[in-house]
Amino acid sequence: MRFNNVIEGKDLRKALDVDPPVSNLSVWSDRWGSSGTVVVSGAFDPSTTYTVTLDAATDIYGSKLATPLTVELETSARTASVSMATGVQFLDARGSKSFNVTTRNVDGFKLSAWEVDETDAAWTTANSNVGRRERPSGAATLEMKFAPAAKLDQDVTTTVDLLSKLDPGKAYIIELERTSVAFGAPLP
Repeated sequence: MRFNNVIEGKDLRKALDVDPPVSNLSVWSDRWGSSGTVVVSGAFDPSTTYTVTLDAATDIYGSKLATPLTVELETSARTASVSMATGVQFLDARGSKSFNVTTRNVDGFKLSAWEVDETDAAWTTANSNVGRRERPSGAATLEMKFAPAAKLDQDVTTTVDLLSKLDPGKAYIIELERTSVAFGAPLP
């Protein structure tokens, strides 16, 4: 909250109401600056509308609020994310049929796969790419697009049958990429 003068800090917490209630609520006046900033912080939940009311405040010159100040604020959604198991994995038939991707506030992602040739040089390069978390050079052998049913601020697990798309007995490097964000969620 900003005022034209610095606000006295005592009793601010008693004069402030936040609805719905917020745990670890803290209120303080920035007396070092001249902006008249009152900072309200706490464990605000994502994707929630709050009503903040300051019933009384006095500036450093003794002037008081004529009426309570009420503001409404809406917190943003949790950041959008996509994740899968990392590192080198050897998937058997069962693991290849039930490969999990977890998303939050995402309604689109793709898996790109690069086939690794059976030569020593190809395996060395692939191992180096994975170790440095670098995308392999060249176009992906296969791209698979998915549209999970996003739920606001909740993790959603999508089970992917890799074996239905990839050749059994071949080795691949898999990359996960978010393609679409839901609920206006911010990016990390």
